[in-house]
Order: sequence, then structure tokens, then C-alpha cells
Amino acid sequence: MRKTLAILLFLSLGGFIQSRAQSLKNSEWKFYVQGLNDTLTYHFDADTSWAASTTGDKIVRSLWKESNDTVRLNDVDGMYPCHDGEGVYRYVIEGDVMTWVMLSDPCPDRAGALNNTKFYRKK
Repeated sequence: MRKTLAILLFLSLGGFIQSRAQSLKNSEWKFYVQGLNDTLTYHFDADTSWAASTTGDKIVRSLWKESNDTVRLNDVDGMYPCHDGEGVYRYVIEGDVMTWVMLSDPCPDRAGALNNTKFYRKK
């Protein structure tokens, strides 16, 4: 009985540890934006993120905060910033693929580019 309980506890803790979100800090991800007809690279630094086109143009730069599996974006500048307010997204990483789901975003262009988007880890 004790052995069974110990195994169950170990398995449940292992599942809890694995389900914690990976940090996006110091990572780069590629994703396609239909409206721009381009694959962008999204860079996540310590507190600033930015997306660049294949030609290197800075599409948008944002201040960002991460908490568990949630990202909060406040655009600062770039070619297509949204100054209407904060975008909040939940993300899931499975292997080298990340998916974002919008929780709230007052900016329809940003939401259209990020909601349900698959990002691929840049290698």
C-alpha cells in the first residue's frame, strides 16, 4: 500500500513539474503572418520582445511580462505597434512548437497575428 502511494505521489509530482511553462526569456521563435505575407522572428529578451521580418525590419517592439504560462504585451514602437492597451496571451510549448491563445487584447491586428498562432523555435 505504501509503495503504491509513493509511486502515485511521484507520478503526480512529475506531471506537475512537467506541466509548468517553459520561460520565453532569451529565446527566438518563427511564425508566419498572413497579413504581411512574411515569416517573422520573435525575439524575447529579459523584458523587451520584438518581431523582425525576413529582411530585418522591426515590425513591433513590446515591453513584456511573463507569469507561468501567460504573456502580457505592451507595444512600444516599430512599423505596426498597437497603442490601444495590453494584450494577454496564454502559451503552450510542446517540443519546439509554441501556440498562443488570446485571453484579452484590445488590438485586433495584434490579436489577428498572434491568436492561435503556432511559433517554431529558431535553431
